[in-house]
Amino acid sequence: MRRARLAVFISTPEQGRISRPALREAAAQMLGVSTNRKAVRSLLNKAIYAEVQDKRLVTDWVEVWRKDGDSDDQ
Repeated sequence: MRRARLAVFISTPEQGRISRPALREAAAQMLGVSTNRKAVRSLLNKAIYAEVQDKRLVTDWVEVWRKDGDSDDQ
């Protein structure tokens, strides 16, 4: 899970937003796996949720952005 969380955070742009599917795809590519498997998508969704709980990322469950990256929604 730690590697997945790191991949999710690094794959999130410093400024602006990214869609959840695009973020999952970028993080999966960084981890060297495919998002075709439900288990991979589930792990990455859990990683996104964990980053949101730690307040490093923000999401409206359509898009994800860094806490410091989009001051309009903080």
